[in-house]
Amino acid sequence: MRAISGAAAGARSGPGGTGFAPVSPGRSPLIRRTAVGAGISAAALAGAIFALQSTASGLDSLFPSDADLFLRVAGDPFGDGGAIDAPELYGDAYRYGRILFPLVAWALALGQPEWVDVSLLAVSTLGLGLGVAAAVELLRRRGVGPGAMRWLLVVPAIWMGLRGAFSEWFVLGLVLVAFLLELDGRRRWAGVVFALVLVSREVMVLALVPIILHDLRRDAGAGLARWSAVVVIPVAWHIWVWQRVGSLPVLDGSVSRREAVDYPLAGVVRAFSELGADGVLVFVAALGAVTVGVAVLVAVRAPWYPVSHAAVLVALSIVVFGPNVWRFPGEALRTMMHAQVLAGMGLVAFLSRRQTASASGG
Repeated sequence: MRAISGAAAGARSGPGGTGFAPVSPGRSPLIRRTAVGAGISAAALAGAIFALQSTASGLDSLFPSDADLFLRVAGDPFGDGGAIDAPELYGDAYRYGRILFPLVAWALALGQPEWVDVSLLAVSTLGLGLGVAAAVELLRRRGVGPGAMRWLLVVPAIWMGLRGAFSEWFVLGLVLVAFLLELDGRRRWAGVVFALVLVSREVMVLALVPIILHDLRRDAGAGLARWSAVVVIPVAWHIWVWQRVGSLPVLDGSVSRREAVDYPLAGVVRAFSELGADGVLVFVAALGAVTVGVAVLVAVRAPWYPVSHAAVLVALSIVVFGPNVWRFPGEALRTMMHAQVLAGMGLVAFLSRRQTASASGG
């Protein structure tokens, strides 16, 4: 999987290239109007779904599982972790390490704890719009038409983000925007967004590895300097959490943190031993296997820097999901969302280009 930057290394179009032409910063918008329109439509749909669910089941129904934990952090983003009930189970430093999503909600609520439920839903909705807009723009640049893009709607995990105020779409939106900035040569802004990704969901560093490796291969000294600057904000925040909450997020002793990752396949095996042949778990585990397979297939058959490279690395994290992820199959499916969307984007682009090549040949 060769990491060739479309902006910096003379990207080529056509079946063998990256599908990107060099773009000078400021010469064209980062996200074109059609993609923005798709993002607005997606955000409007999410807003409508949230409004209907809130009317039918109450606002609290939109804060299950991790959404409730984000809500607690959003109400006290600079606190000492006391907002988290049962920290030995859910983790306090662990939750505060992923600060950006609840912090944006806190800022949108003007620091008023009684408003953060609505603002957190707003940030989740806007995150969905941002993620869809960036995905559509990347696919458009890859030469994929609107009709083919609609196949992304069959990706199961996409819809899991509409169950409540979760951060998955917000984080994915940041990652995809970072890709666009990097490919357009807007490297300073890309670095800022990379740092924001790392204080949103630390595991998404996997999606950035292809760009890190590309920088180091091109100029090791400059690449090391760039990424040393990128990690300043995440490291500073984690040290602050350590001082304020009492533990580094990555060393949080809670069950949620300790059992989030395990040896390859050990987590799912343990979950099966605890739950038995649960039909939902079987289905979700099978989707995980398919996700990994699709990501690898696309990366081998139709490399698309950095999307397909990121898809493989993020998808491989499914293999090391810990038992605490697999014990809740619905949550496991939601956690697969980043991998499924990236792999789905690669597959849609691959099939669209094959269809175009076939039609041209015919």
